[in-house]
Amino acid sequence: MLITISGAVGWVAFTKNAVAPQIKAYLTTSHVEMITDGSIALKPHGFASYRVIVPKGALDVAITGEFNASGRTEGDIQVYLLNDTGFVLWQSGYATSSFYESGKISQAKLDAPLPPQPGTYYLVFSNKLSRMGKTVRIMAGLRYDTWFPDSLVSLKEKISGWFE
Repeated sequence: MLITISGAVGWVAFTKNAVAPQIKAYLTTSHVEMITDGSIALKPHGFASYRVIVPKGALDVAITGEFNASGRTEGDIQVYLLNDTGFVLWQSGYATSSFYESGKISQAKLDAPLPPQPGTYYLVFSNKLSRMGKTVRIMAGLRYDTWFPDSLVSLKEKISGWFE
């Protein structure tokens, strides 16, 4: 029985069949975790960062939302989505690869996919190119799915820990 269920879940996860997404919708649970919903003041040549943790078992992972800079904006806000190492390098002034880079803008919608592996990432709002302070209104969240069977395994592990 377990082999049959594992095979069916594997088929749904990896097939290109048109029915698979409909079945997957029944076997996954969607999650949205708020990263921030508010305004921040960015100092001249400064930045603000938000740590984002992608949990084990996350699928279809993305940072979504929007931001809008006010004040004397000349399209000089830059938004990055970096992993741990990339964030350290970026802070030190080194070039690094990013999962998302906005370019010089003053507003945008965010939809930045991330790998489906657990990890720590940083959503960075940079005003490093400007001599003027800015206020940035940000609404951003981490969106991901988890397999229903993974949720059951996780619950079983938590419950069995209670009886040890």
